[in-house]
Amino acid sequence: MEKIDAHSVKQRKIPLLFAPERFDDLEDYLPWCEVYELDQEAELELQSEVRLLLDGRGLGIALPTQKSYFYVSSIDIQERIKAGRRGELARACLGNKDSMLVLDAFAGFGVDGLTLAGLGADVTLVEKNVLVWLMLRSIAWGHPRVAIHFADSVELLQSEKNWDVVYLDPMFLPAKKSALPKRDLQILREISDVAPSSKKFLEQLIEIAKGSARDRVVLKRRKNDPEVAKPNFSICSKAICFDVFLS
Repeated sequence: MEKIDAHSVKQRKIPLLFAPERFDDLEDYLPWCEVYELDQEAELELQSEVRLLLDGRGLGIALPTQKSYFYVSSIDIQERIKAGRRGELARACLGNKDSMLVLDAFAGFGVDGLTLAGLGADVTLVEKNVLVWLMLRSIAWGHPRVAIHFADSVELLQSEKNWDVVYLDPMFLPAKKSALPKRDLQILREISDVAPSSKKFLEQLIEIAKGSARDRVVLKRRKNDPEVAKPNFSICSKAICFDVFLS
């Protein structure tokens, strides 16, 4: 895992409540978090803020006024891995190759990247939002096929590093429907410090990514959203498409 210079993170420390049994694990969070032992008084004091909770389930996150915490589910990831390479994500990113180096440039909570790692890829997860990165790190820590970077993916793509696959899953524009997205996506939208990606940005991003991808660039989009650029081919489910741009 890449070492992070905590002093380069220019933001107020994040409130982190901890259960007593996790006291010995706090050192990993101190550069970024202000810690409070979990009790009713601390919960009431922090309920108007985005906050983290370190307990027996792992690292959870709650938005202001929310009483329940969200935890990234490893069960969901394992279920996707059990489906093997038949899934659309695996077919788009890995094809029939035995081993691929993948850059997940907008990792979020890491569900797609960790699925690919579970299917045999060596995956670099990149996230630049410190709150999201802490959640990502908590579930990906120690995975033998995963490297985690706290960085700006566009800057990383413009470096001299290369991967077989560059996977792009930037934030979608809000859907024009009344139903709320899943809770993980609601939280990502709420805490993210970037706007949803415009068509122009995505066009530029694909071109930058092609310079770092030896085999392909894969862009995830909603099925009903128009293509950003003309892919070589697309693999779609009922709701999602993966546009594949071969290098």
